[in-house]
Amino acid sequence: MLQLSLSLSLSLLSVDISPSIFRWQQLVVVLPCLVLGCLLLATSIQLLYPFLCTKFDLFYALFNII
Repeated sequence: MLQLSLSLSLSLLSVDISPSIFRWQQLVVVLPCLVLGCLLLATSIQLLYPFLCTKFDLFYALFNII
């Protein structure tokens, strides 16, 4: 009887723990992807910023001429 209740409690614990382990695995996968995405976005903005500024300066110069 004690063994049956122990096995039932262990099976219930494994059912309760498995979704939280799954969530932790998702976080372990998602967080580095988010960090890498933010870093790539920041570097691309830094690389494109001078190009965009020169484009906007050209537009302003054209509008000032007109």
